[in-house]
Amino acid sequence: METCFMPLTYLLIEVVGSPGGGSSGKTRSGNNTDAYSGISFRPGQNELAEADLRSTTVGCYPDQANGFGLLDTGTGSMEKVQITVGKLRSAVNQVREVGGTTLTAYVHICGKVHEVFGGTLGEL
Repeated sequence: METCFMPLTYLLIEVVGSPGGGSSGKTRSGNNTDAYSGISFRPGQNELAEADLRSTTVGCYPDQANGFGLLDTGTGSMEKVQITVGKLRSAVNQVREVGGTTLTAYVHICGKVHEVFGGTLGEL
């Protein structure tokens, strides 16, 4: 198991990217946005504190993830979520009989990205 000591700014840059070397700005509403990414960051909603990052661990498999990450459901905002043994507190989509889901969702945790199946992290 490895513990996540990734600074929040590094995590956000990794998630959002920095197209063309652009930097994030601040809108009048106070939301941090990146003009190229379509992702917005609202203070408190998707902040990962130093203590959250230090308590987060990941392993080789999705069921080894514990701690805090960011949930991406494709709406443009990232929600802070808690993961325990590879599971979210509640399901964010439904798994169909053929294996697909009703909504594509991903969790970004410690530099890794896992797809969400119901409330369980899985491989991409």
